[in-house]
Amino acid sequence: MRQSKQQHPLAVLRVAAGLSQKEMGALLRRSTSTIQSIELGRLALGANLAERVVLNTAVSMQWLMEGDVSKPVVDFAGDPYTRESFEAARAELDRPRGGFTDVQSIENGFADHCTNLAAVVLAGLEQNRLPLLYWKCGQFLTELIREFGVDQGFLTQANSLMANEVKIHRLPKVMGLFPEMVASQVAKLMKKHPAWEEQYRKSAVENLQAMLKESVSKGGKPVVDYTIEVRANSAESQTPNRRAASGEHGRGKPKSHRKRAKKRSQNVRTIPNKKFVF
Repeated sequence: MRQSKQQHPLAVLRVAAGLSQKEMGALLRRSTSTIQSIELGRLALGANLAERVVLNTAVSMQWLMEGDVSKPVVDFAGDPYTRESFEAARAELDRPRGGFTDVQSIENGFADHCTNLAAVVLAGLEQNRLPLLYWKCGQFLTELIREFGVDQGFLTQANSLMANEVKIHRLPKVMGLFPEMVASQVAKLMKKHPAWEEQYRKSAVENLQAMLKESVSKGGKPVVDYTIEVRANSAESQTPNRRAASGEHGRGKPKSHRKRAKKRSQNVRTIPNKKFVF
């Protein structure tokens, strides 16, 4: 049987793990000829088989899929891959499942991705490009949903919790994911750009009102039963003491102008029971 010349990541990994082509085939539930064909470049390493390779060897998915054998093989943590790495991976797979370390590993991976996403969103906010960023996130999530599906029960519960926590400048505390740290950074950015704050507040209110209007127009009850209270930052909405402190006493203004200002400051739309504060 013709041997590969380690010009494929699978061959490099196999040698580092100290396995023969037959042993690698048995590990991945593929024939020896299939392993040889992949290593020789006759067959492509598909996504499903790549996942199986990673799960069974703990090699880095990025290293495996990049296909650059000039780079040293590394494990999922970025450390050099050796026979010991392979044996540790097998020992991990063979131990009883469902323990604390399994849950912790999942939570750590989830937190890492959420941290990176939060950092990207904050960068998009600072550039005032959130609509584009959210659109791209939506496109990517659509692809992930198409491939993996969603846990509908969790989604329903999370959306319900979020509906009760919606407040401008505050992330919903649905899963306890560093909300205060992100909210603090958002607040700092908003203070630097007051116009953005008004823009996002107005957009949030308009979207919610449109949702309620659409639900009612279809003959059903509102999707949510809330009071929408908009707290504007404009001079007209300030209290007399705050206006005095800022030198805006309103003297000399026509009554009609003061009436319009008062009307604007009372920017409240009421639907009983609960409350969204923006």
